[in-house]
Amino acid sequence: MRVRRFPRRSLPPSVACASDSGKRVENLLLVEAMNSSVFHPEASAKPYLVRALCEWCTEKELTPYLVVRVDDETRVPMEYVANNEIVFNLSGRTTHNLVINNEWIMFSARFDGISQEIAIPFSAVAAIFAKENGYGLFFSTDQETIEKAVLPQQSSSGKEQKKSHLKLVK
Repeated sequence: MRVRRFPRRSLPPSVACASDSGKRVENLLLVEAMNSSVFHPEASAKPYLVRALCEWCTEKELTPYLVVRVDDETRVPMEYVANNEIVFNLSGRTTHNLVINNEWIMFSARFDGISQEIAIPFSAVAAIFAKENGYGLFFSTDQETIEKAVLPQQSSSGKEQKKSHLKLVK
């Protein structure tokens, strides 16, 4: 798993707009998921990272926002979905019975005064960040991004780049 800074201008529009406080979302990190043939799904670090960031936001009195890509497995209010994405505020004031286990994020929340049960598999989680300062993680599961992370980089001539002169010392 590689982690790197993710510039704001490269974010999907729904993520960039999610920070409705007017503050800039500049410091998201991109976490590139590796090919499932290399890493087993049960070994995913995503649930641990989401729990850690959610806990950090709570301790620092920040508002954790969760960006979800809606698919067949997600149970969310469809009338609030735009471009197959929805953004949730996970703060204690807006959610009830929040459970984040290794496979699902589940909670109940009110939408237009009606309580609804929300269930989100981790495969649908696109990002989690603090509303106030924009610090967070953006998860990429796009196959093209995964291939770029796993396959060796090639130069414009089509040949592999030079291997490093460094050796592994055991």
